[in-house]
Amino acid sequence: MLAAMKMHNIHTFRGFTLIEMMIVLSIIAILVTLAIPNAKGRTTRVQIEESLKLVEDYQLQVVSYYKVMGEFPADNKTIGMPDPEKIIGNYLSAVTLEQGALHLELGNKIGEGQTGKVVSLIAVFVPGSPQSPISWVCGSAEIPAGMQAAGANLTNLELAYLPTKCRY
Repeated sequence: MLAAMKMHNIHTFRGFTLIEMMIVLSIIAILVTLAIPNAKGRTTRVQIEESLKLVEDYQLQVVSYYKVMGEFPADNKTIGMPDPEKIIGNYLSAVTLEQGALHLELGNKIGEGQTGKVVSLIAVFVPGSPQSPISWVCGSAEIPAGMQAAGANLTNLELAYLPTKCRY
């Protein structure tokens, strides 16, 4: 009787086989592999959003200049902005103003492979209506119907790394 109980206990409390452990580890490895690119993209999007916030004051200066002068400023000096390489941040290495478009060059602590990439913030306006509000689009976002872009879009960052507001 005692021998039968010992045999029963051995079979009841057996561990995982090597094959079962390998299957579980394979599944975990696949899930981790799928999650890593998403985390990288999300991190870069947050870094770019932070960089976009750094230039909000310059956006206001561009709009003010347009309201007073009736045209968009040609470059940084036109509205008294510092030289492009003097406007830096954690993930930003320069900001260049060209005909009403702010071009943010990524650098410093930006994610791997993104250094030197550009995200453009473009002023959009209603042609022939200087009192209409000025809006801004960034990246590959579409220009709203009835509006026109001031300056060129130089964005060369992959779509997956752009914040949602800069995509469509």
